[in-house]
Amino acid sequence: MTLTKENKFNLLLVLAILFILIGCTCNKNGDTGSDGKDSNSSKTDEKENKNSSEKKDEGDFKVEYTGVENPRYEAIDRSIRESKTLEKAADKLNRSLSLPHDIKLRSQDCKTANAFYNPKDHSI
Repeated sequence: MTLTKENKFNLLLVLAILFILIGCTCNKNGDTGSDGKDSNSSKTDEKENKNSSEKKDEGDFKVEYTGVENPRYEAIDRSIRESKTLEKAADKLNRSLSLPHDIKLRSQDCKTANAFYNPKDHSI
């Protein structure tokens, strides 16, 4: 099985979006590599930091395959399913992030070379 340049680009685009999501949510506290402790901070600051980092994890990344209509993409869809690419990405993201709700990682034939977050149905 060979992947065309367009198919590789689409796969890389989806993975790039996932990495952006991870980067945007993991660095919200502005950490620069330090342990986050300030010797001059008060006990109140420590309590606020503790409470803000204890957000409930109420959602997970879920994988959803809807199938493809275009025969050009059948081999790619089969490859992604067999290698469990989306499942592996979802597992890593679920271990790294706390989500307020489930987000579907959807594999589908969308007729455009673009992957995006849809806030209406919480899907990528």
